[in-house]
Amino acid sequence: MGDSFRSGFIAGLSWGVSHERCAQLGAMIATYVIETLGTQEYRFTKTEFVERFAVAYGQSAADEIALHLK
Repeated sequence: MGDSFRSGFIAGLSWGVSHERCAQLGAMIATYVIETLGTQEYRFTKTEFVERFAVAYGQSAADEIALHLK
């Protein structure tokens, strides 16, 4: 779980978003990992991720993150 949080946080840093948004991104990815059996088996689409991010952190936060997702 720590690696997944770090991966999200570092991705956010590379995108130039705030530390708060980096932490939210890391927490959301870690949430997917916690909910999945295994270490690398979690999957989500961009749409699923952005919708869930909006529920957790608000639509403006999700819109900011969505700009960086492929």
